[in-house]
Amino acid sequence: MLLLKHVLIQRLRRKGVFVAADGRALSKLTLEEIQREYERMEGNHDELVKSNA
Repeated sequence: MLLLKHVLIQRLRRKGVFVAADGRALSKLTLEEIQREYERMEGNHDELVKSNA
Protein backbone atom coordinates (compact mmCIF):
# COMPACT_ATOMS: atom_id res chain seq x y z
CA MET A 1 0.00 0.00 0.00
CA LEU A 2 2.82 2.39 0.80
CA LEU A 3 4.38 1.72 -2.59
CA LEU A 4 1.10 2.46 -4.37
CA LYS A 5 0.79 5.73 -2.43
CA HIS A 6 4.34 6.70 -3.43
CA VAL A 7 3.76 5.84 -7.10
CA LEU A 8 0.53 7.88 -7.24
CA ILE A 9 2.22 10.87 -5.61
CA GLN A 10 5.06 10.65 -8.17
CA ARG A 11 2.58 10.55 -11.06
CA LEU A 12 0.69 13.55 -9.69
CA ARG A 13 3.91 15.52 -9.26
CA ARG A 14 5.00 14.73 -12.82
CA LYS A 15 1.69 16.20 -14.00
CA GLY A 16 2.34 19.36 -11.94
CA VAL A 17 0.09 18.57 -8.97
CA PHE A 18 1.91 19.25 -5.70
CA VAL A 19 -0.96 19.83 -3.28
CA ALA A 20 -4.47 18.43 -2.93
CA ALA A 21 -7.53 20.41 -3.97
CA ASP A 22 -7.95 21.47 -0.33
CA GLY A 23 -4.37 22.76 -0.10
CA ARG A 24 -2.84 19.90 1.89
CA ALA A 25 0.48 18.38 0.87
CA LEU A 26 0.12 15.11 -1.03
CA SER A 27 2.34 13.33 1.48
CA LYS A 28 -0.15 14.11 4.27
CA LEU A 29 -3.09 12.46 2.49
CA THR A 30 -4.34 8.92 3.00
CA LEU A 31 -4.12 6.43 0.15
CA GLU A 32 -7.83 6.86 -0.56
CA GLU A 33 -7.49 10.65 -0.73
CA ILE A 34 -4.51 10.38 -3.07
CA GLN A 35 -6.47 8.02 -5.32
CA ARG A 36 -9.33 10.57 -5.46
CA GLU A 37 -6.87 13.35 -6.36
CA TYR A 38 -5.37 11.16 -9.09
CA GLU A 39 -8.81 10.34 -10.48
CA ARG A 40 -9.78 14.02 -10.34
CA MET A 41 -6.61 14.98 -12.20
CA GLU A 42 -7.15 12.28 -14.82
CA GLY A 43 -10.77 13.43 -15.23
CA ASN A 44 -9.65 17.03 -15.74
CA HIS A 45 -7.14 15.86 -18.33
CA ASP A 46 -9.85 13.96 -20.24
CA GLU A 47 -12.11 17.02 -20.21
CA LEU A 48 -9.31 19.19 -21.59
CA VAL A 49 -8.65 16.73 -24.38
CA LYS A 50 -12.35 16.57 -25.29
CA SER A 51 -12.70 20.35 -25.34
CA ASN A 52 -9.80 20.65 -27.81
CA ALA A 53 -11.22 18.05 -30.19
